[in-house]
Amino acid sequence: GAYWDKQGFGTVKWPRCGEIDILEHWGKNQDYVSSAVHNGSSYGYKVANVGGQQISNASNQFHIYTLEWTAEKMVFSVDGVEHFQYNPAIKNADTWPYDSDYYLILNIAIEPEIDPGFTESAMEVDYIRIYQ
Repeated sequence: GAYWDKQGFGTVKWPRCGEIDILEHWGKNQDYVSSAVHNGSSYGYKVANVGGQQISNASNQFHIYTLEWTAEKMVFSVDGVEHFQYNPAIKNADTWPYDSDYYLILNIAIEPEIDPGFTESAMEVDYIRIYQ
């Protein structure tokens, strides 16, 4: 989810509350998708905890975006192909605030510089499954 107002979750402010981006997709490269993990040690535009991959027709076809989240690590994939794994060697409040509840947020974001030819955007979601 994304905490755009930077208030965070509960009493812990962003980025120390953590943010998990299962899917990020933007810009002129419409066939590139990524995932990111923000926390007290890595956040914002300078986030180091990020990975992604090229996906044919990312904007025109349905794909399965997956986050496998355990007590030890997070594994992100698209259509069964892993592109990012987050498993910090040291887990503390700055690197692993991910042992609490989170909101699931679906979001369409627009870059600061909008193409003059831009007219609209849409996000179509077929289903969301959460297993525990």
